[in-house]
Amino acid sequence: MKKYKLFILSFLLVSCSYIMLQEKGSIKLENGEGKKVSVTYEILDFQKVKQFLNKSEFDKIVPEASSKAKETCKYPLTYEPRKFELYMDNGTTIICIYYSAKNGFGVPLEIHSFVKFSGTTFKEIDTAS
Repeated sequence: MKKYKLFILSFLLVSCSYIMLQEKGSIKLENGEGKKVSVTYEILDFQKVKQFLNKSEFDKIVPEASSKAKETCKYPLTYEPRKFELYMDNGTTIICIYYSAKNGFGVPLEIHSFVKFSGTTFKEIDTAS
């Protein structure tokens, strides 16, 4: 009987990780070719962020942030997301996404973009290499 209780408890803990926002983890995002790739993330100042952002909102804005970063690439098919960090500043959710993409000479560049949201509404993007 104890084995069953332990199994059920561990199952519930694993299940909750799919419905609750986590401080660190990985998520599947599309690269430039439309393939799903695993991308690691970290939420900075997690206690503050989780007061304003839930898992469903997170699941909505992260793929949008990746898509907006891909749109800034000169050759979007070469877009390859690597990792991202999420934090809040004055009520604005900011996702700093790190990725690589090729330039006009075919040389891959390491780039990062700051994608800003008000709630779940896109505001702006700033890109730096």
